[in-house]
Amino acid sequence: MLSNKERINIFQDYIFSYLVLFPFTFILLFIGYFPVTFNVNIEATIKHKNGVLRSFNKKVNTINQYHGIEWHLGDDTDYIFLTAPEYGFDLKDLIYSAGGVEEMVIYRFSTTLLGITTVESSGEKLGQHTYLAGDIDPKLIDGNFTLIFNQPDVESMFMITGYDFIPFWLWILYGVIILLTNAFATILVSFILRNLKNWKGELLSISMSVTILLCGMIINHSLSYITYDFFFLNWIIVFLVCNIINCFTKHYAGTIIGTFVVLLWYCANYFVILFRSKPIMPSDLYAITTAGEVMGGYNIFPTLTMIISFVLWLVLSIILVKVSKEENKKVSIKKRVISVATSIALFFLCLNNPIYNQLNTFEWNTRLLDDFYCEGMVLSFTRSYFSSFVREPAGYSKDKVNAYLARYQEQQVTTSVTDQPDRIIMIMNEAYSDLRDAGMSPAVDVQPFIDSLDENTLHGTLYASVYGGGTCNTEFEALTGNSMAYLPSGSYPYSQFVHNDLFSLAKYLKQGNYTTASFHAGAKDSWNRNNVYPHLGFDTFYSRDEYEGIRYLHLLPDDQSNYEFIEKVDNETKEPEFYFNVTYQNHSGYETWEDVPKNESALQIPTTDAQVYLSLVAKSDEAVEDLINHYKDSNEKTMIIFFGDHQPGLSVENDYYIYNNNVGGLNKYKTELFIWTNYESEKTEDAMASANYLPLLVLERGGFELPPYVKMLKDVYEQYPVITSQGVIDKDGNYYSGIGELAEDPLIQMYQYVQYANMFDDIDDAWFEVK
Repeated sequence: MLSNKERINIFQDYIFSYLVLFPFTFILLFIGYFPVTFNVNIEATIKHKNGVLRSFNKKVNTINQYHGIEWHLGDDTDYIFLTAPEYGFDLKDLIYSAGGVEEMVIYRFSTTLLGITTVESSGEKLGQHTYLAGDIDPKLIDGNFTLIFNQPDVESMFMITGYDFIPFWLWILYGVIILLTNAFATILVSFILRNLKNWKGELLSISMSVTILLCGMIINHSLSYITYDFFFLNWIIVFLVCNIINCFTKHYAGTIIGTFVVLLWYCANYFVILFRSKPIMPSDLYAITTAGEVMGGYNIFPTLTMIISFVLWLVLSIILVKVSKEENKKVSIKKRVISVATSIALFFLCLNNPIYNQLNTFEWNTRLLDDFYCEGMVLSFTRSYFSSFVREPAGYSKDKVNAYLARYQEQQVTTSVTDQPDRIIMIMNEAYSDLRDAGMSPAVDVQPFIDSLDENTLHGTLYASVYGGGTCNTEFEALTGNSMAYLPSGSYPYSQFVHNDLFSLAKYLKQGNYTTASFHAGAKDSWNRNNVYPHLGFDTFYSRDEYEGIRYLHLLPDDQSNYEFIEKVDNETKEPEFYFNVTYQNHSGYETWEDVPKNESALQIPTTDAQVYLSLVAKSDEAVEDLINHYKDSNEKTMIIFFGDHQPGLSVENDYYIYNNNVGGLNKYKTELFIWTNYESEKTEDAMASANYLPLLVLERGGFELPPYVKMLKDVYEQYPVITSQGVIDKDGNYYSGIGELAEDPLIQMYQYVQYANMFDDIDDAWFEVK
């Protein structure tokens, strides 16, 4: 017969077990064996010619292309039943795009879960929940919602929004099932725990790591993407690291510290993804100083989910400490050593198993984001770290590189250019892009002066390897001719790989008696430039410590006074000069206007961040006009190279207004490029190149003799004018999602081998010399 005290203790233990086991039950059902997914169905008649209809799940806009379905309509037209299966529980909007479709009559729209209809709508009612993008006319014919596609050869889109796809009563039912399942599991587990001592602290420690991992995924809206296997692997890595720390400290400290770091890490990823559509990568740890310098331009406020998660972490931490002290568990050194060894062994087992081997290591930014959502933060970061080391390319040898050298030493490259510039100013303008090239309406014109440049000008599109950030990577490619496509995903060469002298435009021109100087109105150590620039051949580096008369726009040094300082330094120099300038004005953080003058043309886009950004671009255009007017009548032959380092990281709402929902391929990696001279040079329109070819374009247009390394670039450029870490475009306009698709091409192999020798092996100096 149990006493009242014993009954109370058993009841308390049951409640404790119930709460601690709840996260496990939730994972087993919600992610593992009973996920909440539903089908979306449309009954329609579709008039088309080789029509294609696509459906995208708009939860995380930038990775829609990997989570949708495509129907090739074939010969069917009447009463087609289209089903898009297994959409996640957090679906808000549903996007359909159509190509080759002339007319679509929608009779019925519905969603089903386990055969149960959760939403049902007639065509007439559906029209009230549909937004159109493109040349589509909506009509109501015989009570049916009809879409007329006026340009069937152009892809158009419509979005269904405003529905609760899963009704409240279904969530109640699902919650009851989880609660009852957890109650039954607790009864079973209680029989086992009743005979164990000091079990509460251990169980709570495990449960806490699961709970915080769940909170992180909820914060980042990735809970509907993660699979059960990947969640388990994420959790076991977190738990093992926490356990190792526990063995060296109090046996609860590791859990508290480890889960706090994981939660903080998830919150940081939330903001990084928000601002640049890319999760934190291992190489980003090298850029903490630079990130801290620019964070002032962002509005960072914790979400309600973040606040609740940290409160929950604090409560669990207090309970864990209290329980652990009550149990007063003593662990011998021998057991701690065994536990550490076991944890390390299990950790490496986690990195060598079939589940881990399924992981992707894509270089494409949107694929990195997709991996983050589908595979989990901890797992994708761990895999990226172990994939971040540079390895010798397959088939590489110094003999092959020397054979290439001999070929290019013998090769004669003739040029019709006779005038060489006395002054070269190369400007990498922060986030400068002509977004009309990406899909923005031509009516939005914020660069009238650059558009007006005609004579003695090369105009074109530059393709970058980064989006929304990572300025130094475009800079690295533009100065050295090396490509990020051959480096590990997420790398920052300035911080990781440039430790010795390296060929660059500055080094080449310095050998030709040019004075070389670099300019950036930011911190001297930003992106490690103070250490890298001497290796690239720059005599002087002017950072904000040396700048005079700098003015600010949007809380950052403006382009106008930045160029005025370069002009001042230039007036003090009599020798030929090469100046490389990295601007700062247009850096991200476009949520508020501050002191930015509103540009009337920019206001045609309805989103604030795009308006602010485009208004900043308009000010950059004015500054470029003053710069070129300053040198237009100079007696010294002057060449000005202007390009953007990457596109701005705008909010996903702009995917329609800026990109016309075309966010795939390299559309988010296009920036502005022009090369202007104040003397006679060839007029070129619609040039296309990636940043790594800028040394070739500058030296060719300047009439300089090409060293073997740049001759090699010329050969590759003629076949593949765009090579980035995000994709490749060949001379015929064919797109490849990565350099790996062309790994067998001798030109691609040659470029890779020579770059590897240049950066990581002993390369013959003759590669960079001219006769």
